[in-house]
Amino acid sequence: MSKANILIVEDESLIAEELKRMVQRLGYTVVAIANRYNEAVDLLKKHTPDLVLLDIGLDYSENDGIDLAHHINQTLKIPFIYITANADNATVNRAKTTFPSAYILKPFNEAAIFSTLEVVCFSKQPQATIIVKHGTKNIVLDCAKITFVKADNVYSEIHTNDNKKYLIRKYLKYFTSELALDFLVQVHRSYVINTAYIKSYKSNFLLVNDHEIPLGDAFKEKVNDLTQFNKQK
Repeated sequence: MSKANILIVEDESLIAEELKRMVQRLGYTVVAIANRYNEAVDLLKKHTPDLVLLDIGLDYSENDGIDLAHHINQTLKIPFIYITANADNATVNRAKTTFPSAYILKPFNEAAIFSTLEVVCFSKQPQATIIVKHGTKNIVLDCAKITFVKADNVYSEIHTNDNKKYLIRKYLKYFTSELALDFLVQVHRSYVINTAYIKSYKSNFLLVNDHEIPLGDAFKEKVNDLTQFNKQK
């Protein structure tokens, strides 16, 4: 799965462009920018984004961002995140009736945008499970609990966040092609990791849930795009 396609609704052009640059640096796609209510309605219909970053105060429109949120809920039913300078009781009380996925106050920074997008997009992914053998029993394993997977010839060795290990007769590419979950990423010819468990990384390995996982040269650019950790020399 690719990262989410995002529509930005923001009436201040400088803020909209800076937000666009941040979102794109984080690996997401910005399908369009709208600065008016009616323009946003048209762009929602045209692009059908996965998520909307939504300013509440739209100075060039009779309707504001909260009105647009109601429209989204009634039509597309996709998640949206308010990004606003308004934190007064009246605005927050109106906004909360639209059930936003998050509420970010201006001035924002890239760390706030990154953490919010990752949490919101992760929570909207369909829950995936696989069947693994544990002793004589087959159990259903939630893929979100996988910390990393190691190739073992025609088998794959699955490690989980409760320090358990399972062996299944599937090639490593099964976890990146057939499952195709955003958080399972190949970082070495013999390893797939869950990006949610990355603690740090250096030039040649990642620390994933206290396990050192080798980082292959062919995968370094992908890891740089997916993580916000400072590279340690």
